Amino acid sequence: MQTAHTVLILLILVGISKLVARVIPIPLPLVQIAAGLLWPALPLGFHVESAPKSSDGLQTSFGGLLGASTRPAVKMMSRL
Repeated sequence: MQTAHTVLILLILVGISKLVARVIPIPLPLVQIAAGLLWPALPLGFHVESAPKSSDGLQTSFGGLLGASTRPAVKMMSRL
């Protein structure tokens, strides 16, 4: 459920940044970068991890995709 809240908040921030870019003569990417920098300062009560831990305790990037793709290779090597 926290993922859904995070996605909704990011969509709202994108919409707000688009409105701000129309009012203020600043390029949209700069407004979105500023919104991304200010987002952690909002008092929303949750924290997003940048490198979640997989089920086996290894820290992986991309939400565990890298760890999932390397595990079968390790298992095959251990059988030899």
